[in-house]
Amino acid sequence: MKILFYLVRFPAFGGIESVTNIIGTELISSGDYFIDIITNIRGDRDMSLMHHANLFVFPNSTNWYSGENRKYMKNVLEEGHYDALVYQDSYSGMERIVVGEAFNKSIPVYAFEHNSPLWFASNNKRKSNMINMLMDAMVLRKRLFHNRRSKKFLLEHCTKYVLLSDKFKDDLRKVVNTDPYIGKITSIPNPIAYSPIEESKLGEKDNVILTVCQLNKTKNVSLMLEMWAALSKRLPSWRYVIVGDGVERVALEQQVRDNEIPNVEFVGFANPQPYYEKAKIFWMASKHEGWGMTLVEAMQKGCVPVVMNTFSSLTDIVNNGENGIIVPANDTKTFEDNSYLLASEKDYYIKLAQNAINSVERFNVKQVVMQWNALLSY
Repeated sequence: MKILFYLVRFPAFGGIESVTNIIGTELISSGDYFIDIITNIRGDRDMSLMHHANLFVFPNSTNWYSGENRKYMKNVLEEGHYDALVYQDSYSGMERIVVGEAFNKSIPVYAFEHNSPLWFASNNKRKSNMINMLMDAMVLRKRLFHNRRSKKFLLEHCTKYVLLSDKFKDDLRKVVNTDPYIGKITSIPNPIAYSPIEESKLGEKDNVILTVCQLNKTKNVSLMLEMWAALSKRLPSWRYVIVGDGVERVALEQQVRDNEIPNVEFVGFANPQPYYEKAKIFWMASKHEGWGMTLVEAMQKGCVPVVMNTFSSLTDIVNNGENGIIVPANDTKTFEDNSYLLASEKDYYIKLAQNAINSVERFNVKQVVMQWNALLSY
């Protein structure tokens, strides 16, 4: 079976790119699939899929929706003789070129939504005065219009519309009437490719709280630094380690300096696996998430999560008090107190860490690829 994947950028460090690399490499290794990729932006990360797949880059990088790019898409499809198109970046705005041309050629389209369908409503809202509030309302209305139009087009033209969790179906229904397309909508979680940590090594971990994410406002790292500033007084021998980079890094580092927050380390972009293996606690306070791939990866390594309840799929992953802690959104005191309890009660930490390791086995790449095989054979 020959498949064409579409992504805005590839190869790159983001979650969608990592999932594509994991799934694509696994599909190719089975011997049943050939995979090509088409993208708007060629990145410079070394990813294993790039050693096996052809990469096509749209020629017009300034006007993505140009006739030139549409013609290029037609040519790629005509010459590739593909059995399916996997549309991985559902928020790119390229659906009328990428999906539309595949639909015209009767190529089955599998559209994936790698975020909450309500992500557009979770951005920062200014409340300083009435003018800003009105402007935010207008921006939200415009986002809703474009989001609804895009999703309706995808639902009309796809073979299957794939969410990360069945719990996102209600969120999707709030954006667009899904009743005519209900048979098309399904869900597949993101995979993890790491092997689980040996439980005997849990006692060898360092006193580290870890966050792995892109440093942008959505990930709410500033709030986590505020919580660490308070918690560090109760845990003076612990460190807070942040793996990742992004537009907010300079401001976050300045926040640490201005407030003299102790024991904070900014690692930058790095392979997070060794950090998962050494840390005991994983923090996530994102304003919204699709799946939280780093959350599942951390749990597989016995890094117990404390997570704010801001996305529907969270309860697919974490059972509160069993394999991690779920905290109401913006409840910083409960977040800090539960983190302190995990840090100070060794037996409690070990119990949750062991449960975390065992509970995420259902998301290993072999299990998830079985769901992909079933999807692509539909």
